[in-house]
Amino acid sequence: MYGLFNDSFQPAVDGVGTVVYNNAIQMYKMGRDVHVVVPYSKGEPEMPEPFPITRIPSVPVPPRPPYSVGLPFIPTRASREVYHLPFDLIHCHAPFTTGRMGRVIARRRDIPFIASFRSKYKDDFYGATKSRFISDVAKDWIMEFYRHADQVWITDESILETMHEYGFREKRGQIVVVPNGVETVSEDWSVLRERKRRELGLDDETPLFLFVGQQIRIKNVGMILDSLALLGDRKFLFYSLGSGVARGKFIDKAKSLGLQDRAIFPGTIKDRTELFSYYAAADLFLFPSLYDTYGNVIREAALMHTPSLLLEGTTCAAPFQDGVNAFIAKQNDPRVYADKIIETIRDVEGRQRVADRIPHTISRTWEDVVGEVVDRYEQLIAHHEKRGLSLIHI
Repeated sequence: MYGLFNDSFQPAVDGVGTVVYNNAIQMYKMGRDVHVVVPYSKGEPEMPEPFPITRIPSVPVPPRPPYSVGLPFIPTRASREVYHLPFDLIHCHAPFTTGRMGRVIARRRDIPFIASFRSKYKDDFYGATKSRFISDVAKDWIMEFYRHADQVWITDESILETMHEYGFREKRGQIVVVPNGVETVSEDWSVLRERKRRELGLDDETPLFLFVGQQIRIKNVGMILDSLALLGDRKFLFYSLGSGVARGKFIDKAKSLGLQDRAIFPGTIKDRTELFSYYAAADLFLFPSLYDTYGNVIREAALMHTPSLLLEGTTCAAPFQDGVNAFIAKQNDPRVYADKIIETIRDVEGRQRVADRIPHTISRTWEDVVGEVVDRYEQLIAHHEKRGLSLIHI
């Protein structure tokens, strides 16, 4: 049995929770024995859960609704159930309480323990506490979690730089690069594009700019708004999809900049076909995030033939080349970013070349990725069992 442990899951939908869901659903379709362990979150799941799942007791995180923190070490029926499940391998997708439960079980059972590194955790803690001391202590606590993993999975080589900045020094063979997949939709992207642009009342001359993600400061949505304000009287429409503690502040900022009719914040779009229709309708995906290590939304946009405008020097921009598989602004500056938007929109042929290339170069389906994941799981289980037999003979 594969155990997938994470500190978030639907109905509290976020990027990592979506990754865990897609891994679990594909493993279930492949006939693999998989069990998901996550904290309880209030509400009803949006997507079906045919695979076994245990939701452990939790408490809400007031600054970050709808997130909650699992309480796996309190003796409850759910926790006891998890400790008795016949896991062959445990994969923890986050290093917090539920992930630590997975690590404890893996060590007690002497089974393979994989940990995925997905976030700039120090930034998370600093944003919540505004204390460098607390952020450093929390960072050290988190990196200790990864040092004990048999393998640490990252989605891109550039993420290793962040880990090294945090003081991580990997053992030989400990780091494994496994990218995320991208969900597919049944309808053709061009059909979705035409329909959504018609719904939004957009003519061929009006570009649509898009952001998808949490509405929080470190995603740099405020800088996007400052940049759009510098476009003056140029025709455009901007949609920022997602929820978060700063959404209201961004709406107020858009109004103060005179963008209230051109910058729209509809909240989270949970229907995947509807979300992908926004990707398809957009001419440019604006993603100057200072926070993300991978940016799966960049790949989702690419699948719908929409190139991204990123920031040079950010982790999520590291795998991309300007004018080849994305567009990259040189500085985290509204004027520089605005000039790059104008340059990209004017160069219709260049933007189209990138748009036509990216679906085939930077996006992989979940079916493909999870097939690789399962192969790696089985190799690690076999290696672990072989090592155990060798120790017995000694």
